[in-house]
Parts: sequence; C-alpha cells; structure tokens
Amino acid sequence: MPKQNNKMDTPLINIHAKKFDQVWNHFQNGFFPNPYDPKQVAGFEGRKTSLAINIPIRHPEIIDQIQRFSSFLGDFDDLCFMPKEYYHITVKWIGFLVDRKEQEYDITTEILGSIIKKTEDIIRRISPFKISLKRINGLGSFVICEVDDNGIISNLQGRFHQDAIHIPTYSLEGEGWLPHLSLAGIKSQKIIGKLQENLQRFRDVELGTVMINEFHLTKATLQEPYPICTPIHTFRI
Repeated sequence: MPKQNNKMDTPLINIHAKKFDQVWNHFQNGFFPNPYDPKQVAGFEGRKTSLAINIPIRHPEIIDQIQRFSSFLGDFDDLCFMPKEYYHITVKWIGFLVDRKEQEYDITTEILGSIIKKTEDIIRRISPFKISLKRINGLGSFVICEVDDNGIISNLQGRFHQDAIHIPTYSLEGEGWLPHLSLAGIKSQKIIGKLQENLQRFRDVELGTVMINEFHLTKATLQEPYPICTPIHTFRI
C-alpha cells in the first residue's frame, strides 16, 4: 500500500497553538496544580504496567539542551526532573497490561498482539515527518516543552479510533491532545512563583527539530519517583 502524505492540518495547528497559549496564560496567572506525587505514579488500582505508543527522544544535542535548561530552573527539591532515559512524546496511551481484563483500559497479552498488528497497518501508511521541540510551558503538574507536529499525532490518533477496535479511546485525544515532552514534575505549590519567573525567561526556547521515522510501543513499569520505560516493539514508518 502506498504511503499517504502527511498534510499539514492548519485548523488543528491553530487549535493546538491557541490551547497552548491558554495553558501558558493559566500557568502565569493563578496556576496552582495538584502536586506531582511520586507515590501516585507507582501504580493505579493495583496495575503496575502501562502501555503506550511513543516517540523516543534520544538525540544527544537535544538532551544536552534539556539538561542545560533544567540547570537554570533552580536547584529545587520540589521538582522531580525526568531522567534522559524517560524523554519521550506520547502518541497514544494504550492501557494497562494485565492477566485478566476487567476494565476498558485493561490490555491482555492476546489483545496486545492484535493491537500490534493493527498498529503496524496504520503506521506503515504514513510518511516520515518532522517535529519541533520549542516553547516551555506548565501543563498540569509538569514542566513541559511544547511539540509542534503539524497536527500529525492527533490525526494518527483519529486513525486508531476509526480502524483499531481493540485500542481504547480516551477523552483527551484528537483535538484535546496537546503533544508535549515532560521535563519535570512539580511536587509542591510553594515554588510556583519562582518557577513562573524562571520559565518566563525560557518561554521561547527552541530545543531542536527531529525527523520521525519510527514509533515505539513502550512498557512503563510504574514506580517511584517516575516510571521506567522499556521499548517492547518498534514500528517503522
């Protein structure tokens, strides 16, 4: 099957840009998130293994930029900096790997096999594409870098919704999903003022541009202080 061109989705780009600006304005004005709690990321209702389709960020020059930027945020005990092995952009959260399915977000090994086959079919239809990592923001309980992907990730989520019946659909996807790279968890509200000041200095930072030619199916072992992510399958574009 011939690959489809990844056309720029201008309306979706504008929607994401507007939403990111709204997030930034909220972050700078009255932003008091629920703290990032390392204990909460150590599991969910007895489930310890999370599955997602991700774009790994392993480029040395971008990692150097992130770590240099992080050093300017301040030596905050109330920030949980993600390690470089964690750097990724979530394309589609799949669910929790379990032995027996009880909830919609539960994925058994048998179902996972079907998901991998269907995902291969969907991903091989698209062409390699570029993403830009730029503009620092505060999203939920995280310091993040915004991702400019021309709307490709949201459109890809739409294809999963339409063509892959075994993959659960979640509310914060499509237009509601803001592609981003998580850099640090905010563990306390008491640093918000200083953090707002520091992030203002780096709001328009550009970390770099990456050509995407593969995705990873990643198994995240949920533990303190952050999940340990392990790729278990690679989808080549």
